Amino acid sequence: MLFRSKVGLSVPAGIVFNSKGNLLVTDLSLSGVREFDGLTGAYVTDFVTSGSGGLVSPFALTFGSNGNLYVLTLTGEVYQYDGETGASIGLFTTVVGAASSTFDMAFGANGNLFISDTVSSTVLEFDGTNGTPLGPFTSGGALTRPISFDFGPDRKSVV
Repeated sequence: MLFRSKVGLSVPAGIVFNSKGNLLVTDLSLSGVREFDGLTGAYVTDFVTSGSGGLVSPFALTFGSNGNLYVLTLTGEVYQYDGETGASIGLFTTVVGAASSTFDMAFGANGNLFISDTVSSTVLEFDGTNGTPLGPFTSGGALTRPISFDFGPDRKSVV
């Protein structure tokens, strides 16, 4: 299906469907998250308005088990937003030293947040309730500059 809207996207990056079945899209240039109807592609609203809560250069996004939206920036900050309204809850965590090297994140079966860092060739783990860094989940070996990953049905990561 091709989505069409009169409200454009300048530099779209991450996408995820919300609980309403609508598509949320990060826009690097807009520094926000736009919502589009999941069936027609029609623009609904700026779900997270430009710069809300300090958001700049949003890239990846995912929902936590608490229903909140988490948005990862290219510079390693993860901001948390109300999953129904888009209201800012605040900064959740920061990947220290991640200058433009974080590209994807996902919550694992254990409830923790995992973030790929391409510069260090690492997938980092963070406490899923408070954002405390827990260290590398995996690094080195055959893992080189991970950009995208997810957890499969068997709960094992796929990079």
